[in-house]
Amino acid sequence: MPEGASFTHFIGEMLISEDEEFPERRTFIVIQYQGKTYIYDPTNPRNTTNIGKFPSIYVSDADFYEEIRKGRRKNIP
Repeated sequence: MPEGASFTHFIGEMLISEDEEFPERRTFIVIQYQGKTYIYDPTNPRNTTNIGKFPSIYVSDADFYEEIRKGRRKNIP
C-alpha cells in the first residue's frame, strides 16, 4: 500500500434509473490518496477498446466520507 493511502470496503445501494422500484446492492473499494478519492467498482464493468470489459475506477476531488455523513441520496450521472 502506498504511504499515506487509505482503503475502505463500502457497501451501499444504487438506483440505475428513477423508474426502478428497488435499488441494486453495490460493493466497492474507496481509496483515498494524495487528496483524491478513487472508487474501484468491480460490479459495474466498462467496455474498453483493447481488453474488453474492465472494472470501473472513478476519481473524485470530493471528500467521499463527508458526503456519506450528510445522509442524503445522490443522483450520479
